[in-house]
Amino acid sequence: MTQPAVIPFSGTPDDAMTLQLERGVTVQVRKVLRNESDESSVGISRQGDEVMVLDTGGFNESRTEGVVRLGEHGQSNWMGVTASDLTTTFHRTDVPEDMRDIVSEELADQRSRIIKTGEDTEYVQPASTGQLPAGKTWYRDDRDYECAMKSALGSFSLSELVQAELIKNMVTLAAPPVPGEELDGVPTTVYAGTAPIRKLGGTASFSDAMNLDMYERADKTITVSWKLSVGPDQLPRRMTLSTPIPPVFQDDAPATAVTEVTFAAWGAPMNIVAPPADQVHVLTEGTRGCIEMGE
Repeated sequence: MTQPAVIPFSGTPDDAMTLQLERGVTVQVRKVLRNESDESSVGISRQGDEVMVLDTGGFNESRTEGVVRLGEHGQSNWMGVTASDLTTTFHRTDVPEDMRDIVSEELADQRSRIIKTGEDTEYVQPASTGQLPAGKTWYRDDRDYECAMKSALGSFSLSELVQAELIKNMVTLAAPPVPGEELDGVPTTVYAGTAPIRKLGGTASFSDAMNLDMYERADKTITVSWKLSVGPDQLPRRMTLSTPIPPVFQDDAPATAVTEVTFAAWGAPMNIVAPPADQVHVLTEGTRGCIEMGE
């Protein structure tokens, strides 16, 4: 894909993002969400020369890439992602070198492609179509949700990361900007900073409020460190957010949630279309699981 010309913008990064949201542009994204912890996602038992893999299906990194369209977010009345075509894969990055012939790093059975053409219209292409009727490779779930839940602490949805308020706070709370590396042929400026999660604004409202309150009552401040790289057009080219999560209970291992997102081809013409109707199985009976707010 030919990258659109980068036109310098004299306003601030949050002004630039507001314009993209108002114009309803599309952008290519790649998001990596990683859990860094001393606890391995794979259980391995060694008894002398005997090795047993206790594979519970765990992973410590998800990778999502594709295209999103920005704009008005319908009934919730805030700006964000209005449509998307994204493929997510799950990986273990903590498999010991000598175990990689035994333990797969990618959980191929959890791969999925999700196309959202509107706030309530979502098509899912699972890794395996064994549970779908013959000839169907996608499903659309029209059942009601059983519940709603907030994002886990330290995780940030794509809709949250394109909020003008978040961009503004990242710039305002950062150290003076410095020249960054060239990304996709675009020179960048980097804003880096650290602040309590609540100071980032709207993002905190989608975090797990109960856990956040529990940490704060125990005088444990949840901080976010970030690096925001913007081009001459003041639009994000890369975001990295790192959130140390202290243990709630004494036996819990501390962990750090790291979110890395790259943006490319701002405003390029990219279509997001539903799969062919004859390949879609529609679920209507019963109820489905929980919806994660802010995604």
